[in-house]
Amino acid sequence: MSGGNTGGAVGAAATGAPPSAPGGGPSRSTALLDRLEAASSSAGAPQHAAAAAAVRGAAEVREARRAFNSLLEMKVLDEKHFCADQLLAALGVLRRVVGNILDAPADPRFRRVKLSSKAWEGSVAPLGPDAERLLHMVGFRRRTVDMEAALVFEFSAAGAAAAAGGGRAVGGGVGAGSSGSADGAREWQLLAMAREVLANADVAMAAKATRAAQAKAARANRAAAEREKLRLALADDQQLRAAAYEARRRTGPALSDWRPGQRQSEGAAAGAGAGGGGGLGGEEGAPPPEGGEEDDDDEE
Repeated sequence: MSGGNTGGAVGAAATGAPPSAPGGGPSRSTALLDRLEAASSSAGAPQHAAAAAAVRGAAEVREARRAFNSLLEMKVLDEKHFCADQLLAALGVLRRVVGNILDAPADPRFRRVKLSSKAWEGSVAPLGPDAERLLHMVGFRRRTVDMEAALVFEFSAAGAAAAAGGGRAVGGGVGAGSSGSADGAREWQLLAMAREVLANADVAMAAKATRAAQAKAARANRAAAEREKLRLALADDQQLRAAAYEARRRTGPALSDWRPGQRQSEGAAAGAGAGGGGGLGGEEGAPPPEGGEEDDDDEE
């Protein structure tokens, strides 16, 4: 049973005939395709084509947003090698590049970024080639302008018409006529998407920078408090040492200065000095030799 149905489906696909349902009638997908074909052949075909183009364009913009955001967070915003201030400066330059085109689409000056400019070399170029890839994703291409390397935003024909009309394609007004105008609208939608993603990243990075600055200030305050505590402790110790030294100078060694056994050792040293002096010079108080007085009495 299953092999027969499979063979019938393969044969229908090979001959170009629509596959049949198990009951012999047309399948639901075939009926839907027939209705779409009928709608396309009717007078409303341009509207259906424009709607299909709009759906495809919205899907492409969503996919481009995911890719743009992933590249920005994973590659460009390298917080391991760059501080928050550097990343904020680069985000600011990228936002201005994209935003200037959206704000003044008819001005050709804003559709070109010189790679030798001070803003680009000082803020964006240090982040590496991935920062340039971000602009490539929304329509910029590297070109040589006036003998200098530059990134140029290139319009399609529909996009140029939208730029001449003030960039109304972003709001969807241009995308209602044909697939070409829908492509022009998609160019502006990509720019608007890039500006929104960059703005969100700017806000998040600014919040991180604020928290990092607050944490750094808190650490500095704690370190300063510890240093002040240590300074006060050292000052108190110096005062106590000075007071103890002054007391010893006035009244002699304090009792707390004596070590265990110090009195006995000093007494023994004094006794040894007295005994040695009597043997050499016969100090007063030395005991007379035995038998000396008795010998004197016998002689008398």
